[in-house]
Amino acid sequence: MEIPLTAIIDASPLGTEQNIEFIFTVAIAEEKFHLKTNNDGEMCAWLNLINHTRNGNRISSFSSPNYYHESKAMSDESLITSFTRMKELLFKREEELLGNLDELYKIYVDKATQENKEISEKYEQECKNYEKITSVLENSTSVISKTREIQNATKAHFNFKELEAFNVSKLIVSIQEENLDKLIKSCITVCLGNPSEVMIRRTHITRALKWRYTGERIDAITFSVNKDIKLTGVGLCTPYKPGRITYVKEFEVLKGGSTNSSSIYRHSQIVPIHSNPESSIFKVVMEKHVLIKKDSKYTVYFLNGGAHTYKCVDCVSVVEGPDRVVWTFVNSIFSPSHQSNRCDIVCGPIADFYFMVV
Repeated sequence: MEIPLTAIIDASPLGTEQNIEFIFTVAIAEEKFHLKTNNDGEMCAWLNLINHTRNGNRISSFSSPNYYHESKAMSDESLITSFTRMKELLFKREEELLGNLDELYKIYVDKATQENKEISEKYEQECKNYEKITSVLENSTSVISKTREIQNATKAHFNFKELEAFNVSKLIVSIQEENLDKLIKSCITVCLGNPSEVMIRRTHITRALKWRYTGERIDAITFSVNKDIKLTGVGLCTPYKPGRITYVKEFEVLKGGSTNSSSIYRHSQIVPIHSNPESSIFKVVMEKHVLIKKDSKYTVYFLNGGAHTYKCVDCVSVVEGPDRVVWTFVNSIFSPSHQSNRCDIVCGPIADFYFMVV
């Protein structure tokens, strides 16, 4: 059958796909015919050719490649095909989300129920612990008796994590030192605080995340003061994850601004630093006081290992502490045999300095 191009009064895409064959419709007088092509480009070329001749143009002036590129972007069939595909993708995604919604909700409910159960059990246990401690405090006649009775209550009796604090007690007592061993069990470490001890902190931001300890890298900071003092301790950041431990493997005070300076103090024991939800700083108590002469440089030197800890940020290089003791901090000079863990005057795990004015 032959259809003269000049006899066609209308030509338009059908807008559907059948067996991957693209269909378009032509109208001649009162009759319509459906013509099929193999692809969208061929269909668009035919439609553009028909419309080109219907407008009175010669067939010889028709350029199929040019019309193909224009029609590919603007033809109704291309838009319909893209829109149909988008609808299919959106519908498929909607089915996936709805299919997972019930499963995710069930997981959430189960997790919330489990957490509520654990919190309720802990709350009930802490209420029992509170009642036990209250009964001890009410029934005992003296502070010493109360302390002994609470210390004798082991974790098995209380199952109360916070009561581990009774194993390391800081006491202020008004009794003679020779009587201490009679009042407190031998396994208890007693730290007698000195009322003249004060401290400075390099920053107010001590809970930034996070400080890593890898290999044999050293954290060090160099300082000087404007008055003679005795250094009594240094505060380090604690692990930020519950239940984790960081270990101070080496702690030295050096006379000078380099990690290779002569050592005037060396800690004899490895110090464990446990995570503490109530404080981000742990005080490393020095085994003896170290005299720090004014206007001289000293360096604190730490080799730590274990869990990642908080870090101090936005530290200041000059701090005025109690009794107008001015501390000036500078970056330590590292010898070729030492690797830096990046502690400097701006950030790091070294937070506090405890001291007494001479």
